[in-house]
Amino acid sequence: MAEKLQSPPRALCSVTLESAEFAFDPAEGRLAEELALRALVRTPYFLQGLAWEAFGTITRNVERALEGLRERGGAGFTLCPLRTEGITMTREEVEVRFSGAIVTFVPAGSDVSEQGEGYRRLCRTYYRRILAAYVERNLPRRLAREGAADAGDGSARAGAALRDCLEELARTLPLPPYRDRYEAVLSSTGDARAALGWTRQAMLEEATRRLGL
Repeated sequence: MAEKLQSPPRALCSVTLESAEFAFDPAEGRLAEELALRALVRTPYFLQGLAWEAFGTITRNVERALEGLRERGGAGFTLCPLRTEGITMTREEVEVRFSGAIVTFVPAGSDVSEQGEGYRRLCRTYYRRILAAYVERNLPRRLAREGAADAGDGSARAGAALRDCLEELARTLPLPPYRDRYEAVLSSTGDARAALGWTRQAMLEEATRRLGL
């Protein structure tokens, strides 16, 4: 039987983010898979470690976004996928490394540079100030409840505990609603900087209130 941890390991979380803007012509009718790959080539560090299954998820998200553009119009869309790059665990410490890509898809002829950059900044804030802090606080608690094992087995347990943390965060304080808020404020004010400032402040305040960060 595995012995119980006397104290939880300290968690350290790092997030490496790449940003890009990708112009495309909706009239060309290119497949979502091709567009996704051409866009992610602009974030090479993220792409080089991306699993095929995760790429399929990104492709489906691109397809849904394209359908939205065809049905409702719009000036583009931004995707911000995140992958777990690695987990290293000892009895004293667990290190989690994330890699993310924040890509704005811009239809030809659209001028959404300021709008796209605002949302990319919102994504950076969420990943670095909310997700990273949430993992650092909650991952040790989950591991402490499960008990200790050797370092090799511990990395596998840390992976399972990390998935639980991320799923819980996605339920409690998901990122997409803040994108919607940002776009709504931007639509009503026309001021991307003000829309970003208001939305980012609201997001951080809700993270404090709902997550205790």
